[in-house]
Amino acid sequence: MKSFSKFLIPSAIALIFLQNCNPKEEIPSVSTVWERAEGFGLDPLLGSNLLNQKLFVTSESGRYPNATLDGPNDFQGFGIEQNAPGRYRFPSSDKVVASRNDNFIVLEAPKNVGLTGKGLRYNMKEIDPDFQYFFDLPYFFSDAIGIDKNGTVLIPYHSASNGFAKSSPDFLLFKTKLVDGELEVLELKLIKENFIQGMNSVTRVNSFDNFFQIRIGPDTYNIGEDEKPKLKHEHLTKSFQFGSEIISFGALFGQSSPLYAYRSDLNGQNTQLINTFDDPSILQLEFTIVDGRIIGYGNSQLFLIDLQENNIKITELDNTGLEGSFITSVTMADANRVLVTSAPIPGFDLAGGFYKPLEELFKPRVTATQ
Repeated sequence: MKSFSKFLIPSAIALIFLQNCNPKEEIPSVSTVWERAEGFGLDPLLGSNLLNQKLFVTSESGRYPNATLDGPNDFQGFGIEQNAPGRYRFPSSDKVVASRNDNFIVLEAPKNVGLTGKGLRYNMKEIDPDFQYFFDLPYFFSDAIGIDKNGTVLIPYHSASNGFAKSSPDFLLFKTKLVDGELEVLELKLIKENFIQGMNSVTRVNSFDNFFQIRIGPDTYNIGEDEKPKLKHEHLTKSFQFGSEIISFGALFGQSSPLYAYRSDLNGQNTQLINTFDDPSILQLEFTIVDGRIIGYGNSQLFLIDLQENNIKITELDNTGLEGSFITSVTMADANRVLVTSAPIPGFDLAGGFYKPLEELFKPRVTATQ
């Protein structure tokens, strides 16, 4: 695998971002430090999200369901031993808990996570004798698998065909349902389409309400209810839900390219180009929504993204207390506080959870030269 390149945005660019931003609120001069969330100790945290107003936080080996910043928090370990502990992030769901190692998959009902004998264990070689390997999707690039809001699990993998490596990636799909709190698998299906030419790897999996968006080589595909990969964009994209729309930022691979901004409906359909912009460097960031606003994050930095029809205004936010972190998620933890999670990578060794009041999140970073 290619080494992970750092994408810390230079301070000069950050200054330009600040000059282009029109803050919605008056900015005080005193910074509020991000404080450590004691409920998670010093554990590396790979992600977090809200499910039915309950906070779920993912660690290297399990998750904290219905968590609080101050704790104490219950910990649920995943039902399978990892070949590379801490490398993969399995998305949280209140419908199904899914994890894998190099050869096996385990599906569990949320109430049974980590309980011996309660998980459904699958040998990938028995499901598909042509199976070769799961795609390597470490947490600093993507979720390792997909789980939609209905409890459908999607796992990308590589297989052979007639003894030769297959060019198109394959997908294992589980449709699941909770019955009286116990997990039932309604369908297990292999998606083995020949839909691309040349050998390409899956490099990103995004899960939405009822479809998945997959980045394969230089292109982006959607897999929806018909369970067939369909080409969505002929360039690399990062997508996220913003209100009643899916927003996608994209750029062409391997060449000088503008930034493309798209909007789609919640099914990933009816896509419209919002506009193109000169600088595609925003694709170095990950994106989430906090209090109805787009937040971008990369390494230890946080940004407020104001997407308009003819412009993108970006301002770097105050990150005092997050220096040395590698941010993996930004989530509303409760009615008044925002949680940032962090896990170490080379050069960024601050791990754990950190929080500040919501009203303090949107205050720009003040540099010494301002």
